[in-house]
Amino acid sequence: MSDIGKPEVLAGAVLGKESTIPVASPFREDTKRLREEYTSRTPRSMLESWRSRRSMEQRGIDVLIDQNIGTERNPDGTKKRKPGSDTEKRFKEAQKYSSLAKDFLERGYDSLGDPQKTEVRKFVELTIKAWPEGSALFSGMTDNQKKATIEDILKDPSYVSKLRGVFEGAIDSSKTIPDIAPDLALKFDEAKKREKEKQLESSEVQRNLTKTNDELAEFDTGGRKSDRLEAIEKDLPELTVELEDKENKFDELKDEIKYLEQTRRTMLLRGVDTSALDTDLIEKNGQLRELRRDTNKIKKTLTERDSLQQEKEQLKQKRQQLEIQRTKLDDEVKSLTKERINAQAEVASAQIDRSSQEEDFVDNLRGVFSEASMQYLEEKIIAMEEVQRQFIEEEKAKTTDPAEKAILDSLLKRWDSEKQTGVFHKRTIREFNEHQIKEDFDKLMTSGPNEIMKDILMKGGLTEDEANAKLADPEFLAKMQPQVVERLITRRIQTGALREDQARMIIESDWGKGMIENAIKNKKEVKDALDKLRSEGVLNEGVIDWFKKKSGGSILSILLLLMGTALIGVPIYKALKNEIGK
Repeated sequence: MSDIGKPEVLAGAVLGKESTIPVASPFREDTKRLREEYTSRTPRSMLESWRSRRSMEQRGIDVLIDQNIGTERNPDGTKKRKPGSDTEKRFKEAQKYSSLAKDFLERGYDSLGDPQKTEVRKFVELTIKAWPEGSALFSGMTDNQKKATIEDILKDPSYVSKLRGVFEGAIDSSKTIPDIAPDLALKFDEAKKREKEKQLESSEVQRNLTKTNDELAEFDTGGRKSDRLEAIEKDLPELTVELEDKENKFDELKDEIKYLEQTRRTMLLRGVDTSALDTDLIEKNGQLRELRRDTNKIKKTLTERDSLQQEKEQLKQKRQQLEIQRTKLDDEVKSLTKERINAQAEVASAQIDRSSQEEDFVDNLRGVFSEASMQYLEEKIIAMEEVQRQFIEEEKAKTTDPAEKAILDSLLKRWDSEKQTGVFHKRTIREFNEHQIKEDFDKLMTSGPNEIMKDILMKGGLTEDEANAKLADPEFLAKMQPQVVERLITRRIQTGALREDQARMIIESDWGKGMIENAIKNKKEVKDALDKLRSEGVLNEGVIDWFKKKSGGSILSILLLLMGTALIGVPIYKALKNEIGK
């Protein structure tokens, strides 16, 4: 099997780096052809690059944000957003993230200010860490190495194209949030109009004065509405603090759910069992709904307070008018007053719903870099997995040894499976056989690879004697054992995480040493780096001997480096020197 099957090589290809591993004949031409074929499928053309940098219409973005944030308007028709209000905060946040994406797309990453660069890199890093292999690779990197790797992605025309697509979707005119339903506003306006007309009409009716006084008595000490208003006023400080606390928790929980959904998306693509995460998501979404209900309840209580105060003040004014003009109120005044209050409450409720829509709009703008990063990695990982599959298939076709064919066939099927999905089951997706991966990895860590290889050979059609004979053949083992180990460790990394203690066990095992020695032998960059470290006196012994003495630092990161992680942009000489020279 070619080195293309290794997790770090895959990660390097995903992050846009050109492989430097020398591929032995007869697969060198296949490697070149498949690489060219893959490259031709990625959006790197001059047209794509031009498209990713063309200017964007600022006015259209400004109009969309202005339309989507805020409901109140000034007399001249412009939006009114009170300083310090939630509406103003959402407006500024929408402007910030739309400007960040627009500046990036029009001027490029290098033209951004340092705070903008830091924020953009943060979005990409969090997305990379959602993939197990990305998290493993980053765990051994310095901050500068991480930064360089992320910047390579951000400067890739393919990534820029993805970002443009996501951003254009977020600012598409179809994303316009309609104003609060006109019929509600009309209903409220008409209620106010009828109430005013009836008040003018009934101002001369003395007989309704008593009734008006009775209504106002509800707000006197001991009155039902007075008690209600007093209760709300008493709880007002606590309600205000509670509302702010719940809104903060709501924002934090939304960010946590978004991160879990990205992780779940990654796990689904990898075929990892998401039951535990699904349960967590259900629970957190339930908490989110409960927080939304609680905050809406508090807001409606505060709206009720305003309505009660307003009703009380209007009744006082009405009584004063009736006493001065000797007018009366009739039953219609109360009915119309209630109608107006109810209509106003409906508008207030619609405004709360509108706030949720505005928050979603801002969330989409805030998440464009994260979504583009996820699409970028998904596309490249899926494509490179296909390239790996083709390499193994071609190697299978060229070997005449049944044992080698059985091993190669298992590399495709033992830890992977395919299933048909979609309405008509016409789309094929690959899943990892997580149970088999864990079972084989546990065997690898306890008894080495031969038990696994024997099972593979026998399931591939060899008798037990034939399998034992092959496993006793040093040439066969030297050729096939590293491939089995590498593929298994690859899948282990992709479905979970390789721990430090497990990395040490691999290094200290005979089969692990063989894999490392094979990796060093076949990777010129790794070999050159080690030779240079020896010539400088940094490394005065064999790598395995050095590993045995190493007590601190990351064994895992060094193992991944020796397996080829330099292909994702890590300067391997410097990285090894940083670790070995400690």
